[in-house]
Amino acid sequence: MKNIMIVSAIALYLASSTVFADASYGENGSSVGKPGDPNNVSRSIVLQMTFNRFKPSKINVKRGETIRFILKNISKKKHEMMIGTIDFACPRYGHFKGMRGEIKVAAK
Repeated sequence: MKNIMIVSAIALYLASSTVFADASYGENGSSVGKPGDPNNVSRSIVLQMTFNRFKPSKINVKRGETIRFILKNISKKKHEMMIGTIDFACPRYGHFKGMRGEIKVAAK
């Protein structure tokens, strides 16, 4: 009986870990700053999402700029972008290690 309980617990653990291994964070994005006016964009930045990399991986912006990000996924995998106060990354399983970048906000 004890062996059956152990095997059942291991099977449940393995099943649950595969279900959550590739969980997508796209539904829970957060905003940084405040929404910009799409008619008053300071500049546009094209961000390519390749095989587990962002190009460019570093972006410099000035405080008060309204940036339009144009995201281009040029790989066959799904990718996402989340902006933090400094970093951006693709949080999908196995992508985060290489798909990270940095946004620096400088004084005007």
